[in-house]
Amino acid sequence: MRVQLIVTGDMEQRALGESLECLWRAAGAKVEFLPPRKLGDGAVTTNPLPPLTSAQTPRTVQRMAKALVTETLDVSKKNTSLPDLVVGIDDLELANAHQPEVVVDWIRRGVVEEVQSRAKTLSLSSSTVGKIEQELRNRCSFHLLVPLAEAYLFGEPAALQRAGVAAATPVYRTEADLEDFETNDPKFLPRAAVENARKAKHGATWWREEKHPKRYLEFLVELSGGLYDETIGGVHALRTLDWPMTQSSSALLFARALFEDIGDTLGMPNPLGAGVCCKWTYPSKASRREQLILRNL
Repeated sequence: MRVQLIVTGDMEQRALGESLECLWRAAGAKVEFLPPRKLGDGAVTTNPLPPLTSAQTPRTVQRMAKALVTETLDVSKKNTSLPDLVVGIDDLELANAHQPEVVVDWIRRGVVEEVQSRAKTLSLSSSTVGKIEQELRNRCSFHLLVPLAEAYLFGEPAALQRAGVAAATPVYRTEADLEDFETNDPKFLPRAAVENARKAKHGATWWREEKHPKRYLEFLVELSGGLYDETIGGVHALRTLDWPMTQSSSALLFARALFEDIGDTLGMPNPLGAGVCCKWTYPSKASRREQLILRNL
């Protein structure tokens, strides 16, 4: 099986595919993760998404939706076959941590609008549109890493060391669940308070530096005498991340949904083991497939 990822970050582009492929192959899967496609202009979720009542679909949502449809339906110029599964992956980010369901609904709307646009531009018949919709339900998904990909590195001490954190450097987290990341590091909190105030002054009242795993990781690497670079240390840490270890003390609802979705396509059990998935990104198996827009939305 061939899997095409669509990502928005440099670390994910360089390491997430390898990380997932390593995990699934270790479980016995015959799977190949193609080089991820990275979208420009950052994450879909960098800023708070507006309510669905907004008349205009955010440009970042349009960009992701177009990529999902394109990678699922269009044969590449290199005459290679279509991937068996296309997965868009983005960070939820602090800006939308309170509304994952809104992010999901925007992606659904964006995909519907992209299909409608293609149908109009290409004068597609209703039967052809129906086939496109079925392909998307069968072979395309969208998932969230929460709040950012760096959060999962905190679930494996060796991963933090690969990222540049010295083994002797103390690491503080207030929550067991990595996807509800927060630090109470007494050395970091004063810096966090200053940054929170600065962000609020510029309108980002939702910002909480202490809940930002990448900022805290940067701090820890600095304490260790280094400088964190996601394209070097982050890639090194994520590429060989021990995903099963990360779930040992975390629910990982969103990450588990991603693995459950891929496992369904492979016909294999979730490598994280049995557990509850996020309802926003992995619907009940009893859901009516014809009501979905993508495999999992």
